[in-house]
Amino acid sequence: MNDQTRVYSAMVVIIIMITIISIPVVYGEEKIVLIPERASDPSFDPQFPKPIEWYIPSNLKIRVGDTVTWVNNDTVQHTITSGKGVSRYEGVTGKLGVADGIFDSGLIGRGESWSYKFEKPGRFAYFCAVHPWMIGVVIVEQQIPDYPHDANGNRVTFPIMTVTPDRRYHVGITWAPSIITTGERIAFINDFFDISGTIKQHLLNYYFVLYQNGREIYRSLGYSERGSDIKYYVFSEPGPIIIRFEEIGGSPDSNVEFSTIVYGEVYEVSDIDKALISSAKMDTMVIHAITYAGMTSLVIGAGLILWWFRRKL
Repeated sequence: MNDQTRVYSAMVVIIIMITIISIPVVYGEEKIVLIPERASDPSFDPQFPKPIEWYIPSNLKIRVGDTVTWVNNDTVQHTITSGKGVSRYEGVTGKLGVADGIFDSGLIGRGESWSYKFEKPGRFAYFCAVHPWMIGVVIVEQQIPDYPHDANGNRVTFPIMTVTPDRRYHVGITWAPSIITTGERIAFINDFFDISGTIKQHLLNYYFVLYQNGREIYRSLGYSERGSDIKYYVFSEPGPIIIRFEEIGGSPDSNVEFSTIVYGEVYEVSDIDKALISSAKMDTMVIHAITYAGMTSLVIGAGLILWWFRRKL
């Protein structure tokens, strides 16, 4: 291979590397939500008698890292404001929604759009600040790894072993199933060894404690039978957890902890939201009744005025 060929080959490699580096990495997907025409009209029934959707879709499920883009197809301005909206009847009688400060698009006009990237799991209700009966909800689900991991998402290998701060014991833990979800019975298998990690400790007392979302949710006294003990628990809420062994062997300095994440489908639309999002026939009847009553009052008033003028003449 001559020098010219070597130079040419090197340039090709450099070009390929630059091309690979410059390829954008896509994190998450984009979801579109449409604001239909006439959404500002409280008597508008876009899918009556099916559930009304002031935002289409009004109940959107996405994953962490996805971006939602709202497109205004109406003829007037709207907002996408996180918080709690109101029913149509409450809206037309002057009641306002309550913002929670998570996100707010401000006013977006006809044909305009606004986007928001959801970085955390949860249930995010929203409404239009100008027309507070227009409501929707975005349910953000956590991507579930297929391997055991700690609360930061780092892969772990069972049993997870650690040493107590006072260096008296070597402690290990395994949980099954390895991916914890709500509503499922989880077995925590706990092992206790001497500091060398070879001799199991029999009838060693300790406290088994679970913390979730910053609060203690479970505490139980345990004993190691031939060096092992099993604790069971069913989680009702998702979120990061800390599994803590306290006062191992009765020593206040023998405490260790482990962590992971509980996954679950709890970010569903509440009954109140369902009632607001669904086509409330009573609201429609009330809106129509108010409109009819207003028009009737105008006709009667005009008739009385005309009768009064005729008597004067």
